[in-house]
Amino acid sequence: MYGNIDLFTNLSDISSPVGLPNGKSTTATKEGRVILSDNLTLDNVLYVPALKCNLLAVSQLLEKQSYSVMFTDKLCIIQDRSLRNLIGAGEQCDGVYIFRPVQAFVGTIFFKSPVWDDGDAFLGTNSGVQREGVAVKTVNPATWPREQLPSRDQAAEQPASSSSHAADAVAGAAGQPAPAGQALSQQQQGTGQLAAFPAPAGGAYGQPPPSSVHSLPDAIITVILSLLPIDTAAATSVLSHRWRRLWTAVTSLEFHADGSTFTTTADHILAQLTAPTLRVFHLSLTSPSELPESDSLESSFREVCRRNVESVFIDVRCSFYEEFFYVPVCLFNSVVILDLELVGKLKFDFADDEIGGVVLPNLRKLSLNYLLDVPFWLGNLIRCCQKLEDLDLVFKLDVVESEIADSVNICALNLKLLKIDLEFVGQTQHINISIDAPQLEYLNLRDCTSFYDFVRSPTRLVRTCIDLIKEERYLEDEDDMDWLPSGDYLRHMSKFIGGMCSVSSLDLKLDSDTNIFTHLSSVGNGFLPVFRNLTNFEMTLDGIGLNGWKDLILSLQCFPNLKHLEVNMEGDPPMDLNHWSEPGSVPDCLVSKMKTIQIRGLIGIDDDLKLLAYILSNAVVLNELCLDVCMRDDSNDLLWKERKFCMSLFKLPRKSSTCEIVFSGRSATTSSSAFEDEYLTCQMYLAD
Repeated sequence: MYGNIDLFTNLSDISSPVGLPNGKSTTATKEGRVILSDNLTLDNVLYVPALKCNLLAVSQLLEKQSYSVMFTDKLCIIQDRSLRNLIGAGEQCDGVYIFRPVQAFVGTIFFKSPVWDDGDAFLGTNSGVQREGVAVKTVNPATWPREQLPSRDQAAEQPASSSSHAADAVAGAAGQPAPAGQALSQQQQGTGQLAAFPAPAGGAYGQPPPSSVHSLPDAIITVILSLLPIDTAAATSVLSHRWRRLWTAVTSLEFHADGSTFTTTADHILAQLTAPTLRVFHLSLTSPSELPESDSLESSFREVCRRNVESVFIDVRCSFYEEFFYVPVCLFNSVVILDLELVGKLKFDFADDEIGGVVLPNLRKLSLNYLLDVPFWLGNLIRCCQKLEDLDLVFKLDVVESEIADSVNICALNLKLLKIDLEFVGQTQHINISIDAPQLEYLNLRDCTSFYDFVRSPTRLVRTCIDLIKEERYLEDEDDMDWLPSGDYLRHMSKFIGGMCSVSSLDLKLDSDTNIFTHLSSVGNGFLPVFRNLTNFEMTLDGIGLNGWKDLILSLQCFPNLKHLEVNMEGDPPMDLNHWSEPGSVPDCLVSKMKTIQIRGLIGIDDDLKLLAYILSNAVVLNELCLDVCMRDDSNDLLWKERKFCMSLFKLPRKSSTCEIVFSGRSATTSSSAFEDEYLTCQMYLAD
């Protein structure tokens, strides 16, 4: 809402009551567009004559403009969500954030060699030679956080510049050479300042426009620098003499290091940072085998933890099979860390007394991606994280070389999201994993070997994805055939999945050996419990074919309120597994609840049509049936066969008068609405 009509364009008359933040109401008389800056345009803005100020809605910036907004106790930063470009900023004044746009302009930056002295010192390189070269760089401040200054070598390659050359380098807004007399003085060249700006309206060259990035307070610049990798932040700081040491006040440290230089680089950077709290520590590490001895490594990470770091992200890139990253124990002994994410081939070499000292009382997110062991103390670690809400564990195990605990107890009373991805690279071993997380809302498991159970029912569970499909290598490893699921495993996992009956969205991925629905049908002991909240069900049948549909449809009686069904038929089962057998009953949800059904992986045979005829003849309220059909035919008759299949499909009786059938094949796509009077309109795929 705006009270200044001069800011509007494309005005139209309206009359609409509006509520004000103080609880009073008034009337908006016009609506139009407001252009706040080159990067920020707001549509459908209300003109309210009674307003003495302009109110900017954060919700509109988030939803309609796709911006992100960050608030601190003193500042407000508005950025583009994808590119992280700075759009504007605001300073807090008497409880209100005063918005200040950032104008897009193009300037030329002019540096002599002294500019690079600080950068060299930061990067840990020795620069005892005074270079006479001049580095010229054109920067758009709307994207300047992602710009890189010329490298030291690039700067040295530039020829020595006279004042006339400098005059040619200083460009105006239109990219033309600066007028005579606008050349930089030797004093300006040596300061590393933003030497020239395009002439603003009514202004002169050499002076920054009043609403440019240059005029932002140091506190805002520091917040922006904290969003950048530390080398970029340091390079950006030399854009202005006033900014030269602002990078040392950042509250986020992100950098890349090689194992051989990590401790030297980290210690050098940390010694220059002045902020008492390091909110984020983000490290990309290569060649971890070249890291120093554990004592030196622990010392560097201990210094990071002393900065009261809240979020730690370490991404380790290993270059050969036996290269690992031994996780420092100090990362698991902090009362400040809120988020801890470790990615890479992770190993632990903790002494017994160090394990007893593990404590992370305020940790909310723990991600250990690519664990090479299942440490026996893993359950104790999770139990120590009393406020843990998000847990992500990825294992890649080798029975011969890995340390594998027989059981893991995941006890986290505040846990809301749990993801476990467990895979063996050789022979397998069963692990018993119990979950005690009464607040759990989201569960994602990919593990076809472990036995899972709930200590207590997760009544708050909303969304679940369970992937029990075995890896292809298991089919080729004759020495590991004894891993195949037994009746005990299927019975155990059926009970485990039955404990998720509170979910509204369920995604199951099963193959012929882990198909719990066929198991339950064969033992004759009924079905899963009733999932009364379930409205979305996605099912993957890998290598099962149409034979699995009968048990699947019978199981739908456990989902009385199901509205959306998605079935993915994967693999290449033999034809003897592709026979449709009609069940003796029809589930209630198919008759009265089902709105959409999507089936992928049909092969266009007669039994497919029998399955679809069963669905269409019973689904009373179905709105859409989407089919992806991949016929096993590479001949020139493929298009004709798909047409024939569609003609038969669209003629099937439909219980629902509003149901549309959408067909997507290898050569064409069409729908039942395009079929009329024996004529079928379709879109064809034409090969090159």
